[in-house]
Order: sequence, then structure tokens, then C-alpha cells
Amino acid sequence: MAMSRRLFVLSAAGFAVAATTARAAPGDEIVGIWQGTLALVSGAGLEAPGYASPELRIVIGDDGDVQVFMMAREDGRQGFEEVKPGSFRMGRLGPNVVIVSIDAFSPLGQGWVETWSITATLRGADTLAVVFTRQVNNMPEEPSTEAIYSIVHSGEMQRVLPDHV
Repeated sequence: MAMSRRLFVLSAAGFAVAATTARAAPGDEIVGIWQGTLALVSGAGLEAPGYASPELRIVIGDDGDVQVFMMAREDGRQGFEEVKPGSFRMGRLGPNVVIVSIDAFSPLGQGWVETWSITATLRGADTLAVVFTRQVNNMPEEPSTEAIYSIVHSGEMQRVLPDHV
């Protein structure tokens, strides 16, 4: 029996997730458009400074491409807007997927670093179990929960047909 192997690598230079495989793994059914509102998780070390439960849309391509969208809720905007266009990378093995983006802004040595990670697995043909983590470090001189925080959401997303987006 042939065994499929995947190797996931997080590169310090580009923070890219790469996947290699000996043969196509099962789980192509995870390819598609997924949408849902995730619930805020509370616990030690988790903060949510004015952060509402997000309505997310994730588009998983069969070519390894992934896009993440969030429902706009401010400044009179409506509809889904892509988050961090082009920055998300994906690793996939069977019915599971890891989606990650890490970016920073650092003028004159000050700034911030932000990491988003989304892990998911198929719970059925049209249901995805999802955990979404966001960590922010605004690199303050004095650490505080307003400047350095972690947010976790979890829940389910449903498959959305392309003609319904």
C-alpha cells in the first residue's frame, strides 16, 4: 500500500507554507468556498479588545491558492472584503488544512507584527470545523494587553456554491 507523505515548512524569510507529496492525497472535497460566523473563545491569555465574532469566507483552490475574506462592518462598507490579499499560504493533507499569514509594519524600528492562522477539517461534505487564531504584537516599550494580544474563534463554516457569493 503506497503511503502519501507531506512536509510542511515555515520559512523564516518568507513565512510561506509549502506542501510536497508523493501522490495526490484524498480530501479534494475541501476545495471550494466556505462561509460562517465563528464564536469567540475565552480563556487565560486570550483577549478581545473590541473585537467582534467575524463572519469569514475562505476560498480554497485546488492549485494551492487560498483567499480569506471578512464581512466589512465599519465605515459604511458592506459585503465581504479580502483580508491581507496575497499573503495567505496553505498546507493541506487529506481533509485538513492549515492557512497562515504573518506580516509586519515597522517604521523606524517601531511597529507591529500580526499572525493569522486558520486550521480546519471536514466535518461532512458541506461542513468545515474551523479554529481561527489572531495574534498581534504592537512592540510597545511596556507590554500591555492592549498592545499585545491573542484572539481565538472556533465554529463551523458551510460550503457556499459559487453562484451564491
